[in-house]
Amino acid sequence: WWLLVPIPHVIALSIYPNPAKNEFYFKSAKNILGKVNVEIFDASGKLVSSQKMSATEAVNTQNLANGVYVVKVSGLGVNYSSKLMIKK
Repeated sequence: WWLLVPIPHVIALSIYPNPAKNEFYFKSAKNILGKVNVEIFDASGKLVSSQKMSATEAVNTQNLANGVYVVKVSGLGVNYSSKLMIKK
């Protein structure tokens, strides 16, 4: 017998606006099911924000200082990371 295991399709994301001021959003060609984990790391690699949220919600960046950050998003079929600039 053969066991067929489906390989999940990884959903492509993009962040906008970038640079961001007080919030940013995700844009995706496909709907993302369930909640996603959004982690934001500063330039030194320190975790500065971690949120579990719907992919359609705005990610709040009001508490972040100007600079370059790495955003990591993970969830069902989602594994994405990107640089984000905060410019207020």
